[in-house]
Amino acid sequence: LQACIPDPAWSISLNGASWYLSAALFLYFCFPRLSPLVSRLDKGRSLALAFLAALVYQLVLAGIMAVVFAGNKDFFNWSVYLFPVFRLGDFVAGCIGARFWELYGSRLSQLSGKFIYMGWLLAFALVFWSVSFVDREPAGILQKMVENWSTVFILPGICWILLGALGRGLPAGFLAWGPLVKLGNLSGSTYL
Repeated sequence: LQACIPDPAWSISLNGASWYLSAALFLYFCFPRLSPLVSRLDKGRSLALAFLAALVYQLVLAGIMAVVFAGNKDFFNWSVYLFPVFRLGDFVAGCIGARFWELYGSRLSQLSGKFIYMGWLLAFALVFWSVSFVDREPAGILQKMVENWSTVFILPGICWILLGALGRGLPAGFLAWGPLVKLGNLSGSTYL
């Protein structure tokens, strides 16, 4: 539960990546309540609105944290990266992505190769756009809401997951390449 404590000495103690166990425990208890809600989403419009709601949740929470932890960069970074309640936004977005795949995955798999490669180009562009926000020093609350360590990666992350699930295109083949997967089994950072 160390990531629940807003102190960098505690929140990433022991094994640094173990902070996510705190988030996983919190999300584990949230999932039974979220699953029926996400399962009711049955159209593209409702999925898009729910996805937008997850993003707004994270943006509003980031804004609140920017005010609460004004002037304390370490605590603000904790609140928008390690704090389990904040991670609920990207978890819900991932659940919505899974629901989108359930409803539209078979249609996506019928797209031509040209559309798949355009999707990969868009996914790469979104990643590079998102990375441009990391480690910048935001000037005001509105910038902090957008340029936190998590929210800017939700959309590219969902795109990569859906395109990877299709299993088509050179990037999907590379990401599923045996030696690379073996490195990923050793360490997620090595895989990335």
